[in-house]
Amino acid sequence: MKTTRKCKECKEEYKLYTTLTKCPKCTRPSRIEGPKSKPERWKVDEEYDRAKKLLNSILIKKHGRVICELHKDCSFEFLGLQTHHIIYRSEKPKHEHLHSIKNLIKVCLQGHAWFHEKKSNRNQIVRDRKLNELFGDDVLDK
Repeated sequence: MKTTRKCKECKEEYKLYTTLTKCPKCTRPSRIEGPKSKPERWKVDEEYDRAKKLLNSILIKKHGRVICELHKDCSFEFLGLQTHHIIYRSEKPKHEHLHSIKNLIKVCLQGHAWFHEKKSNRNQIVRDRKLNELFGDDVLDK
């Protein structure tokens, strides 16, 4: 059985572990996109990643650990916590405060489901954090 393949682009041999016809080096987005800077979506993801790390450090300073901000002492934390946008990405995709710490909340799986149950569930959090002042009153579900 063949364990290597020759890349169609750079002609180098690479280990055969996928069905790709190019080596991993040639299929990397930066190689495909050429010498241009990173795509806009990567910049957004980097901004989001920085905000998530900052949120984690704030929670650790405040509570000694990362907690579910909805339930405080949550029995579902062992399943993992997620960083959730209070004002959804799809709702205000290019808003300057989308990845702001004010708009991020750490929740357990049960809390994440609660957020998506109905939009009005988040109204109190939106008011408490004054997100309606940042994003506009249309983010409140009446």
